[in-house]
Amino acid sequence: MPSKTAIIAYRFHVMSGHQQLFDQVEGCICTAYQKGFSVVVITRIIGSKKADYAHAVLVKHRVINQGKRGRPAKDSVPPVLATYLSRRSLSFAKWCAG
Repeated sequence: MPSKTAIIAYRFHVMSGHQQLFDQVEGCICTAYQKGFSVVVITRIIGSKKADYAHAVLVKHRVINQGKRGRPAKDSVPPVLATYLSRRSLSFAKWCAG
């Protein structure tokens, strides 16, 4: 399920009709990633608690690969890292990709 921020952004996008603004924001997210910022840092900069929107933008613009679907094997991710990733709504594959 998409994060609340992603849903709000999408609704604003549909209601505002300002495609140019969204293209500019998405371009800035892609540029930041290409300059070396991680998805987590970009998420913090845009003020989101979850990385869904930034990750979706990078996949949409083919900056990063979508990654494989499915759950990793149990205990393949250290518990400390798993807690952090779940707070940010990131899977281990998304975290590795970006």
